[in-house]
Amino acid sequence: MFRPLKVKHIPTPSMKKTLLILGLMTLLTTLQTGCYYDNEEDLYGESGGGVCDTTAVSFSADVQPVINANCVSCHALGGQQESAPLTNYLEIKTYADNGKLVERTNNSSLPMPPTGLMVECNLDIIKAWVNAGTPNN
Repeated sequence: MFRPLKVKHIPTPSMKKTLLILGLMTLLTTLQTGCYYDNEEDLYGESGGGVCDTTAVSFSADVQPVINANCVSCHALGGQQESAPLTNYLEIKTYADNGKLVERTNNSSLPMPPTGLMVECNLDIIKAWVNAGTPNN
């Protein structure tokens, strides 16, 4: 019923040792290079050791992407906070001018977004934009 397998070549102990060494070297090389960028700071540079340039903050290049990434999922039509929309310059400026944008994004007891406060660089970008007079640039 069963036929034995015919083995044409049986690896010698030295071949086994060579294959094991090559396999271990490949694994170590993969592990060393695969985990080089393993934290958010290295990937995005938004907190801690990263560079956060707030010298020339632009609404379209800096503020709106932060709001879109952190706020619009709730603060838009159909979201939990659609009555307080943050989808365009005028809506965001309204909350910046009345102080609620900075107040709510820095509130540790009721953080916005509700998943936790934004990284420090994003908070600094919003503050710098508000301090610059909320320009539409």
